[in-house]
Amino acid sequence: MTLDLERRLRRANPVPASREDAPEELLRRLVAQPRVSEPPTRRRSRRHPAVLLAAGIIVLGGTAAGISRFAVDYFGSEDAEPTPAAVIAEIRSLGLAAGTDLGTVEAESFVRLASFDGPDGRVTIYIAGTVDGDGYCIVSATGSTVDGGSCGPTAMPEMAIPYSLYWNSNEGEARILYGRLPVEAAAIDVRFENGAVRAAAKRESWWIYVVGGEETSSGRRPTGLVALRADGGVARRQEIDPYAFWSKEEFEAAVPRSDGSPGQDAVRAAVLGLGPSGGRAGTDLQLDKTYLVRRVRTARGSFDVYAAPTTEGRICFGYADNGLSFEHTTSGCPLNSHVSGQGETFKAAEIQVYAAPGGFATVDGLPPQGAAKITVAFEDGTTSEADISTRSYFAMWFDSDRLAPGRLPESIIAWNAKGEAIDAFDLDPAQLKR
Repeated sequence: MTLDLERRLRRANPVPASREDAPEELLRRLVAQPRVSEPPTRRRSRRHPAVLLAAGIIVLGGTAAGISRFAVDYFGSEDAEPTPAAVIAEIRSLGLAAGTDLGTVEAESFVRLASFDGPDGRVTIYIAGTVDGDGYCIVSATGSTVDGGSCGPTAMPEMAIPYSLYWNSNEGEARILYGRLPVEAAAIDVRFENGAVRAAAKRESWWIYVVGGEETSSGRRPTGLVALRADGGVARRQEIDPYAFWSKEEFEAAVPRSDGSPGQDAVRAAVLGLGPSGGRAGTDLQLDKTYLVRRVRTARGSFDVYAAPTTEGRICFGYADNGLSFEHTTSGCPLNSHVSGQGETFKAAEIQVYAAPGGFATVDGLPPQGAAKITVAFEDGTTSEADISTRSYFAMWFDSDRLAPGRLPESIIAWNAKGEAIDAFDLDPAQLKR
């Protein structure tokens, strides 16, 4: 996957309700940060003024930066140099916000955490906490050009040591492992498959470790974090998945080969598009069990959505567009388990609605906790189940005939295991037609 920043700055990724062009949603929706070590992952693309979304780990492709010479400069409390004005100006132009439930971020508050050489030049990682909530935003810049970012909550109750993993194409094979120091911790150690232990860098309330070089090879990847008290005692421990750090080359070699059929090609392409941080989705993909989810008929022809299970409980899905180059598609490998940020009801900020010029529409997002089934109700009184549905994600595609007056989708309904409706989300017909 690639990120076209020039276009990204002009138009946001598809977002819920009527917020498609709202600037404050741009970076948050563009780069929805993973909240757990094995998050749901989905990829979305648009070919016209566009961006690419990975609502899970940021997996925007890229080539390897000189692995054998990989080195990192970390910035601590002694760093007196201010964040470059050009970087602040770009952050401000994005109208950056971490979302209404996390608070806002001031462009001037970003500080440098680390710097290293990427494929296109010197990469610097900046971070800032929200001023009115428990959130943060992180951005990466090549030189003074901001070319990636992510926002998320700093508090993650499901994790002993809350951490996040960030990866963007401008960083090559490097993985940014970071978080906010737990209140009782004075330091964070990173442990590796080969038994090595390395200290993370600290600045203000943040810690960071840039994984790169030989640390992305099998047998050398990170496996856990240890939070240390000021006296050196262990305060907390947290396991992390080493598969999230392996090299692009090893990852692609581990993904099963397709038999050449459109369905297997589509699913394999979706997994490869997630990149190495797709983790076990690659090694555990049961590509031989690929099946057709549905054929989506549009005004310009049709495309097919395919899916295949993984042995760890994901469903990986992709599409074959039959050479028609549709403007908007969705693919990914969502987990079949709950994730951080999921509430007991639908959240508007976690539901995306998009109408394509080709004459079809998509709706996807996070279901409420406790949902065993997601259905959609239409204006004509009929209903149907979501095309893709796991505990952490749902997606549905609407044919052109379902976008005719009197037949439009009007609401999404979540049902529990007892068959009881637990919540509903009303759809805006204007968002489903283009």
